Amino acid sequence: MRSTSEAEEACDGITYTKGAAFLRMVEAAMGEEAFRAGIRRYIRAHAWGNATASDLFDDLQTEGHIDVSSVARSFLARRGVPELSATVDCPRGAPPASVIEQSEYLPLGSPAPARPAEPWRTPVCREADAGADRSRSVCAVLTERSTRVSLAPEAAAPAASPAAGAPRAAATAVTCPRWVHPNAGESAYARYALTPPVRALFEPARWRTLERSLRVGLVDAAWAQLRAGSLPVDQYLTLVSRVRDERDRVVLESLSGSLSSLVSHHARGPARDRLRALVATVYRPSLARLGWTPRPADTADAKLLRRTAISVLGSVALDAETLREADRRAR
Repeated sequence: MRSTSEAEEACDGITYTKGAAFLRMVEAAMGEEAFRAGIRRYIRAHAWGNATASDLFDDLQTEGHIDVSSVARSFLARRGVPELSATVDCPRGAPPASVIEQSEYLPLGSPAPARPAEPWRTPVCREADAGADRSRSVCAVLTERSTRVSLAPEAAAPAASPAAGAPRAAATAVTCPRWVHPNAGESAYARYALTPPVRALFEPARWRTLERSLRVGLVDAAWAQLRAGSLPVDQYLTLVSRVRDERDRVVLESLSGSLSSLVSHHARGPARDRLRALVATVYRPSLARLGWTPRPADTADAKLLRRTAISVLGSVALDAETLREADRRAR
């Protein structure tokens, strides 16, 4: 860098946000203890001196079981982000398998690449239904455009289930997974497509068992697929309608930005009216539960969700009841 201007251009929001996301992905792949050991090794080796990114990757690699340097080159020396597309294959008489396809995620209107992007080296865990409210997980570094991994119980690596508190699969019976999450823990720096086994996670009974981070990730994935032109608006709204019983503040705040953008910039005429009605059905229960008036026992989340619900119902849904009550309280 030859000037402060070049430094400001190089160290922008993308640099720090993508860098943090990359390190989180590496930590998830290595494991927390190995990652911390690598960081401590790096700090000890280069205390009071200069170091390069490759020094960090080498020290992490020494403590971990993945080739951090090649993963880093794959993500940090190129633009863009991979998109993972997960399907299941359940041949008769054989264990089920998960098939993950890698391609480049491109928002709608992006210029088509001259040739297919080289596959990323993506550390990722995929989680799949194992029947009886159990799941099995397989973790690997994807290196090809298409990767097939057996989901037989003996092939599963130990990992937490996306269903909060759900036990891990222990039985040997083989079932064809009803759902698959291609980015368990939402730790990989990657988008993922809403293929049928991923959309199954939006079913209300399954949705209620998912941890907050996965619900936020799925809401974000649906919006990203809509922006890429891969998910029609009517299908996006169908998915939203399936999660209308959501009560978590972070999930509802994540969803509100997408719905506000649709209402403000995309929907017109009767379609906008239907969309506003859907928004109202999602946010009315929260306001009804919390009420307009703060209570001494309110948690911080309750206070913030009350504000979000009133704002979305009033300014996005144009909910008549909410507007009347706001007007009454303002007098």
